[in-house]
Amino acid sequence: MVARIVAVMFLANAAFNAFAQEATVRVAKVDFREIEPLLLEVAFAKPENAELKKSYEASQQKQKEMMGRMLDAQKAGAFNPMEFAKDFASKPWDTEKAARNLARGELIAVIEELYGDKYQLVISESLGEGILYTKLTIPDVTPNVRQHLLKAKASKEKL
Repeated sequence: MVARIVAVMFLANAAFNAFAQEATVRVAKVDFREIEPLLLEVAFAKPENAELKKSYEASQQKQKEMMGRMLDAQKAGAFNPMEFAKDFASKPWDTEKAARNLARGELIAVIEELYGDKYQLVISESLGEGILYTKLTIPDVTPNVRQHLLKAKASKEKL
């Protein structure tokens, strides 16, 4: 009888440990903004990204010139915010976004090369970045939260 209890407890413990190890999610963080210039350098070194590199460098040069003009205008006391807002609004954001996505793709390749299956989730330490890489299915609970908030709002309005 005691042998059966010990055997059952041993099997239960083994099953629990197997489940606990399976349920463990290994998470890492990376400061994307710190390594973004290096990632872009690696990505832009590839011949297939030459056109995007040219557009990105032109965009960066235009931004640098715009900042220089803005600083000169501020020093001279002739700063017109509307003029610089117009220049800022005309900035080619598509090029910036494409370059950033290229850097993210490069980061995913580096993570997979360095760590393989070690991490299931990699988040960015940079503010506003969020998840960079995942091997997990992450459910979006936004509709459920929205529904809950709407129900709470409706019940308060009835009172």
